[in-house]
Amino acid sequence: MTTLTPETRARRVAGLLTGARAELAARGWHRGDYVDETTGAVDLSGALRLAAGSHPYELPDNPAALQALCDAEDELAFELGGNPTLMDAGEYLAAWNDHPTRTRSQVLALLKQTHTAIAVWGTAEGEINA
Repeated sequence: MTTLTPETRARRVAGLLTGARAELAARGWHRGDYVDETTGAVDLSGALRLAAGSHPYELPDNPAALQALCDAEDELAFELGGNPTLMDAGEYLAAWNDHPTRTRSQVLALLKQTHTAIAVWGTAEGEINA
């Protein structure tokens, strides 16, 4: 597998976060499964998978898209206070998404907040490597 520069990794993750927000805006948000088969609404994981170019129930076939998805899940879990090196970030996000008090606005806010953190981190990395 090719090693990505921090800037490339940050751009790919930021792109997935933006794509997931767009999927949630277009389809609606859902709690309890990757996708509501009746309405087409998706949960956070389903939105990320769609943004990565796959069906909400499937992982991407493309290795670069799969790596970006895993990196995005790690960054989202980290933003929530989780440690992705000690747990499965995807499961952590699913549990967070499915909490009975969770709201669509909280999910969208997490995506935006993480996107901002990635952008700041990417800029800081660029300054360090300059």
